[in-house]
Amino acid sequence: MMCLIGCVSKHQKFYKNYEPTESPCIDGTILNISNSTCNAVYMNKENEIIKLRCANADIASWWNASSFYVVRSDFDKEISPSWVLFCVDSGYAVFTQEYSAQLGYP
Repeated sequence: MMCLIGCVSKHQKFYKNYEPTESPCIDGTILNISNSTCNAVYMNKENEIIKLRCANADIASWWNASSFYVVRSDFDKEISPSWVLFCVDSGYAVFTQEYSAQLGYP
């Protein structure tokens, strides 16, 4: 808990307008994207999948060069074979796909 309190005071800009989802995977992913020199986090929901990614970054990093896909833990549809499981909690699973994979590069 002490680490979380320290992070909140250090990253007040992020927490001012953010309302936690009660999912450690979603909140942690958004926090890490935001803190990786990302100036704007893109979120889009299509069908039952939420896509998260950095829309504008000052410096390239893995966090802002990857896309993240959020589905409910009980999601039973096929997912892209290029997605890699990143995080699972009691309600959601987060998958990642690096930008190079999105462009068709190995």
